[in-house]
Amino acid sequence: MKLLLQTVLATTLLSTSVSSMAAYDIKVGSNYDSNYAFNSDFSRYVTGIHDGICIGGELCGAASYIRLLQSDAWSGNVERGYFGTLEITAHDQVGDKTRAKLLVLRSDGTKIAERDVKRAGSVIKIDIDEFDYYIQLKSIGKDGTDETVIQKIRLY
Repeated sequence: MKLLLQTVLATTLLSTSVSSMAAYDIKVGSNYDSNYAFNSDFSRYVTGIHDGICIGGELCGAASYIRLLQSDAWSGNVERGYFGTLEITAHDQVGDKTRAKLLVLRSDGTKIAERDVKRAGSVIKIDIDEFDYYIQLKSIGKDGTDETVIQKIRLY
């Protein structure tokens, strides 16, 4: 598969309020004729003390999440597109609990995968191999929700 590097096509909605829900919508874009890769370092989205996008838990907003939206490279409209392999660099060095799990959902809310998030951090690799409008990333914990910091996402 040929890889064509894409950049983030839209701005990300950021919230510095801990108590409000933060939705991070990131358009990944695709080109059906030449397969693509999406690679983003979230250091430019850093707010406060976190070294990436913080989702879930009391400190980051229990209802916060990241959606990776498929969008047409020319119009920017959200459309059904291919999600291949997802690599997420994340850690659980936020808050007093270290039981975070990363939940990956389809646009209809069904689960694709659930992976442990290590306190020290790691790369989480998930083979999706599906067409969809978006993939949603949520942080969950043993008793509801727990914080996860997403440092980097690579989609190819």
